[in-house]
Amino acid sequence: CTLQTTMACPMTPEALVKSCQENDGYETPELNDQLYLHFKGFQRIENLEPYTQLKALWLESNGLHVLENLSHLSELRCLYAQQNLIAKVQGLEGLDKLRVLDLSQNRLTHLEGLACLPSLETLNVSKNSLASPDAVRELVGCPALATLDLTNNQLGGEEMIGLLAAIPKLASFNVAGNPLMSVPQIRKKMIAAIPRLAYMDRPVFEAERLAAEAFAVGGKEAEQRARDEFRERNRQKEKADRKAFRDWQAQKRAEALQRHEDAAANGTTEEQSVAHAALEAAAKERDELARTEAEAERAALQNNGVTKMAHKFWA
Repeated sequence: CTLQTTMACPMTPEALVKSCQENDGYETPELNDQLYLHFKGFQRIENLEPYTQLKALWLESNGLHVLENLSHLSELRCLYAQQNLIAKVQGLEGLDKLRVLDLSQNRLTHLEGLACLPSLETLNVSKNSLASPDAVRELVGCPALATLDLTNNQLGGEEMIGLLAAIPKLASFNVAGNPLMSVPQIRKKMIAAIPRLAYMDRPVFEAERLAAEAFAVGGKEAEQRARDEFRERNRQKEKADRKAFRDWQAQKRAEALQRHEDAAANGTTEEQSVAHAALEAAAKERDELARTEAEAERAALQNNGVTKMAHKFWA
């Protein structure tokens, strides 16, 4: 089809074969594991029956209103149907191996027909018209869903916290661009409610998690205590790591020193001269190392005080 065509382009067997040829595929349908049908102007999904071995199907930016005629694609892992005109999720039964589904930039107002996908791990429904917790409640029935994109919908209300927490394996999601983000302390509440959460619009690190969990129990004071305790644990760990490294260095120096002493006592005149020089150098190195360690310890203590003051100022 061309830009001048006024009627919809049909997804004919010939059009499918042509697409395969244009994208380094095969004329024999069942040999293809990928099929690129994006930006073609198709308004219906049809004639895919021979393509039984597809693992990835691109349907982006067509004129599709319905997901249909896909249930025989039992090997399909990835389905990309973003930027279409889809208003209802249906026709996905039988896609037991589907892991990635992109339905962003469609016309969805309510999610359904997703709980039948036992392997679905990643779902993108950003830039739709989802406007209430009930509109996305279907996601609670998705047993493998771990990554979710809800960006730029109209979702709001604290009920969303419990709903997202109820999705069994959810560990990463994007919700920016929703009224939900105006709920006070929403990020802390989400992190405290979902222990496995590793990403909410940005990564969730251990310090933030501990602070959020403390905030949920005891408010701002508990949060500050948790942050201070985390920094102190890190400081003590770094101190212990430095000590372990210094002890290792000392052991290796002691072993080298013993070798030099043995050479000084029992070696030839030349070996004794070299050993005495090495012993003098080792003594100077010990003195210099002791001064360096003392200065580093003082600097660490001073920096810790400055850090604590800065965190208190910006809290």
